[in-house]
Amino acid sequence: SEDWLQGRYAEAAESYARAYEADTTFLRALLVATAARGLSGDQAGADSLFGVIQPRREELAPYDRYRLDYGMAANRGDLGGRLRAARAGTELVPSGTLRLALVTALVDTNRPGEALESFEGIWEDIRGIGRGWVPLWANQTEILHLLGNHEQELEIAREGKEVIPGVLHALGLEARALAALERTDELRATLDEVLAAPDTPGTSAGVVLAETAEELLAHGLAAFATEVLNRALTWLDRQPPDVLSTPESQALRGRLLYLGERWSEAAEVFRGLLAPAPPSSRVLGYLGTSAARSGDSVAAREYSRRLADLNEPKRYGQKTLWRARIEAVLGNPEEATSLLRQAHGEGLGDGHRQVPRR
Repeated sequence: SEDWLQGRYAEAAESYARAYEADTTFLRALLVATAARGLSGDQAGADSLFGVIQPRREELAPYDRYRLDYGMAANRGDLGGRLRAARAGTELVPSGTLRLALVTALVDTNRPGEALESFEGIWEDIRGIGRGWVPLWANQTEILHLLGNHEQELEIAREGKEVIPGVLHALGLEARALAALERTDELRATLDEVLAAPDTPGTSAGVVLAETAEELLAHGLAAFATEVLNRALTWLDRQPPDVLSTPESQALRGRLLYLGERWSEAAEVFRGLLAPAPPSSRVLGYLGTSAARSGDSVAAREYSRRLADLNEPKRYGQKTLWRARIEAVLGNPEEATSLLRQAHGEGLGDGHRQVPRR
């Protein structure tokens, strides 16, 4: 649907749910509604729909059973189950929607080369059908990025600018590729475009700048990264007071300060996010790594303990990944590696970076 292609997943979920209510034999509509609810962040809603579909599994067509299996595996953080369901469904219908699911499952299980081969087999067909669907372009560029094929990554990102609604998404993909290629003059021009672009649901100029700074740091361009971080902080300070006061804006400030090695300032921001809301793995993780960076191993281990005790549904492996990061900063590579393996066992995928790389 158009809502799906435009990233309006909550609206898409409601449309498909209404279609099912009009005809309760139309289980495929409920399958799509379940996926849309998951993409909109409504995990409880997705769970409730799975509860309706699963008892009627045998009423589904064989291909749709694999779609259900994939969705339920994703919902419980089962990477292997996702991959098995996507492979089986793709063997049955090579050009179906599970081909895209197979691509993401391959990336998340650290098979980017196979993912690229699978994606390239359908790219010409689906980019016309998917038009400006952001995940289509984000996944293709992510695979190329993981493989180090940054020239092609840049080519795809720039092609996406022509069709992706909300240009910030496309500019972010372009900026990452340029940073990886260390093409600093072109990157400065792209970042000027980022700061001039209109707001886009799901991202902001500040987030794009933060992600670009991370990429620059990964390539050893610390001075340029600092320049980008300062531009991001200036942008943030110019936002309206009601925007500045939101948890999202405060978390972005803390992230920018952390990337700029301003550990104590970052910690102060994240401490302000501990209450009144329940702590998240992101907040506790940044506090733990900031403490470790500042040389306070006692505080770092206390935050790691709090992460271990944290109950954070549907955030598979996140808290354990942060604990691994804390151990790495503290200089304990063996413990960090063990925790990283544990995080993957808990369902953490390889496809998307979850924490800063420093």
